[in-house]
Amino acid sequence: MDHRIVNQSTSYFKTISKDRLKGQWVKAVIAAGIYTAIVGIVDFIIELFMQDMNTGLLSVGYFIIVYGAATVGLYSYFVKVIRSEENGLGSSFEGFASFGRSFVLGFLMLLFIVLWGLLLIIPGIIASFRYALAPMILRDRPDLTPLQCIKESKRLMKGNKANLLTLDLSFIGWYLLMYLPELAFTLFAGPSLYNSPIVSIISLITIILSLWVMAYMTSSIVVFYEEAILPVPEVKVIKIEEAVGNNEQ
Repeated sequence: MDHRIVNQSTSYFKTISKDRLKGQWVKAVIAAGIYTAIVGIVDFIIELFMQDMNTGLLSVGYFIIVYGAATVGLYSYFVKVIRSEENGLGSSFEGFASFGRSFVLGFLMLLFIVLWGLLLIIPGIIASFRYALAPMILRDRPDLTPLQCIKESKRLMKGNKANLLTLDLSFIGWYLLMYLPELAFTLFAGPSLYNSPIVSIISLITIILSLWVMAYMTSSIVVFYEEAILPVPEVKVIKIEEAVGNNEQ
């Protein structure tokens, strides 16, 4: 085996994540908000000002352009958090400092995931986990091309995709809890309350909770990455003849 198999439990990743985020939750939530704002700003503008136009291609095109840089920036911020390095919200824009590499990485990741997804949904999901570490590798390995970062992620994720899937699924409860107030209000509130200030308050709480979960989840994935890139433990190989000789003595 030329890479490390990550066997730690999900609680291990989450515990380290929470420990590193102590005292930094506000900035971490803002960093998650920066990513969300970057990738979603065009959709927001379209919904606000351009409702009568066919703007699907504009939205998709913008997402493809910024996805790589925004994602590299998001992970750059949380890599520094987990490594306890000096950090600031400016780290969230590191992907734009190397925009060419980040853009190519994001474009290739999306292209490969879509192509695999055209076969069936499951191959597309598997592909997304196969390439999950590529943004962090690109950040850590400036000597690698974007395609080499993707290949390195594929190598590191052999035998580890199920472990990362388990980590992701462990956050489902948080997402359900996050949307519970909004769902309860929709089900039980009368139509007269739909335009009341309480709707805005609930929406704001939901947004903040979603960014909190994103920060928690992203930092946990970085902990997974840190384990995956550790060197493979050396195994001392003893020749059969030497072993037999030692036993005879």
